Amino acid sequence: MASEASTAALRLDDIERRLLDRADSASVEELGTIASALKSVAEARFTELNAHNKGRETWLEMFKSIAAILVPLVSLLALAGTVVYQNKQIEATRQQTEDTEWRDLLASLKGVSDTVYSDPTVAPRLRSFFTSQVYGDQAKSIAGRLMGHISNPDGFRDLYSAVFGDVTDGNAGSVADIGRALMTSEAALHGQCNDLMNGAKIPFDRDMLDCGVYVDDARATELSARLNVPAQVATMRRSVLQLDREQAFVVTKLTEYLRENYRLPRDHRRNPGLDLSGLGIVLRDFSDLDLTDFTINGTLFDTVDFRGTVLNTKARVEGRPGSSDVPDFRGSTWWEAKSIEPDLLVFLIQWYYPYLRADTRYPVGYRITQDAYLAKARALCAAAAITCPSPMKFGPQQP
Repeated sequence: MASEASTAALRLDDIERRLLDRADSASVEELGTIASALKSVAEARFTELNAHNKGRETWLEMFKSIAAILVPLVSLLALAGTVVYQNKQIEATRQQTEDTEWRDLLASLKGVSDTVYSDPTVAPRLRSFFTSQVYGDQAKSIAGRLMGHISNPDGFRDLYSAVFGDVTDGNAGSVADIGRALMTSEAALHGQCNDLMNGAKIPFDRDMLDCGVYVDDARATELSARLNVPAQVATMRRSVLQLDREQAFVVTKLTEYLRENYRLPRDHRRNPGLDLSGLGIVLRDFSDLDLTDFTINGTLFDTVDFRGTVLNTKARVEGRPGSSDVPDFRGSTWWEAKSIEPDLLVFLIQWYYPYLRADTRYPVGYRITQDAYLAKARALCAAAAITCPSPMKFGPQQP
């Protein structure tokens, strides 16, 4: 458009110059005609100038309109930038606060003491970091290690639910590790209690063995007062009972998983054997499970129902019961199993025959006669292609 205006201006200038050249030698009559022509050129130039100015005015109005639109947009962008900057500042402040809280938590856990394990604030403080992008994984890892020692059932369950939830193929081994750690912590407290009693020269009473956890609170209180038991024993007894509750919680979760995934017939390729070593499995239903290739070194099976179970497990069975790596089948109906690994079967016949002790308890309502036991044990020996040990013992049956 600018080039067209420039061309038009040059054309008018050329016409005007030619008219002026003719005026030098023109007559009076011709001068009037030339003057009229010059006037027309001047009017054309004026019209062209107006048109050019009009275009500029149009562009100016368009610019004003665009500016009116851009001003709010620029303001909005400026506001957005301010919000982003403020959010960055808030996030930086929040991260600094989180960093400080994390350092404080780690400082409180450094050289962890029994007081920390029983502290009800440890679990919620740890749990508050589980959603952190920076410390989430570390918090869950620390929680997993602490759960084997925490003697606070509510805090323990809170952490367990947040870290593990339901037992799955992917976390079953880790859950079993927690159960083992709880069993170890409980055994350590038993030893500490017994050492404390011996050190204080308290007369031996079987009911006060292992912190007195085998009797009710009233009996433990009565014995503690009569024997002048150190006050620390009551605190340790409470911790043992809490650890026992936590272990029962873990074993319940594992049992639910086993009953869902290891019932007969079992898919051995999809569900390989698990390591249950060192767990305390009490009052559980293991009937109709296939425990082939399970490791049970040092596992306690107390009052466990084994009806129809395949006990082709891996276990150290050399020596007498009582060692930490030998399984314990007290009060469990192993002779009701479908099949048993030969070495384990010989071990059970020798050391865990029915009614071994006067206080032996079995699953509620269970009774067996000597003839029935001998028939079942011999059938298991035949299935394992071995000769049953002789003689096969049977304890005094209890009412």
